Amino acid sequence: MNKIVRSGVLFAVVSLSACASRIVPARSTAPKTSAELLTRGLNYALAGDDLAAEQYLSAARAAGEPEDRVVRELIKVCVRAGRLEQARQHGENYVERFPDDNVIRFALASIYFAKGDGLSARHELEQLVVEWREHAESHFLLGLILRDQFSDMSGARRSLEQYLALAPTGAHATEARGWIKRSATFPVAATNARRTP
Repeated sequence: MNKIVRSGVLFAVVSLSACASRIVPARSTAPKTSAELLTRGLNYALAGDDLAAEQYLSAARAAGEPEDRVVRELIKVCVRAGRLEQARQHGENYVERFPDDNVIRFALASIYFAKGDGLSARHELEQLVVEWREHAESHFLLGLILRDQFSDMSGARRSLEQYLALAPTGAHATEARGWIKRSATFPVAATNARRTP
């Protein structure tokens, strides 16, 4: 996974990290309740055993733990383990039932991007930038996709300018400003280049 692709997925993981809760030590006995399964899963995640974490988190969800909390953790451990297909499945299954969860939708768009599915990522992000206008990272990722996968330089420029309007000192501000400045010298034909369906 190249650096830009990995950073795209990490956008989502950073967003999801804001939802982390207090971790309590796991008991030595087998977990019996959904809360105990969740705790065990979170502890395995902290220890870096992402496969065990995914198994316990999935069990916690099946046992009745609040799905939004569990899915955020499931996506994080799957992404960290490089299991993007599993992360995609968890995200899609959740978004199908809870389409208004913009944090998970952004995570899902980032996963599509990392998997090379620019069309799905673009579709998700174009909805998000309308419904969640204040989320700067959605504008930034949409700008990258429009630029790198669709050769839509004018669309990319608009998205990156919107990112800068929302996050003038954001993590990607220098990169966005640099590209916008360089794009001013592009030939006119470059802004109307072919678009990938």
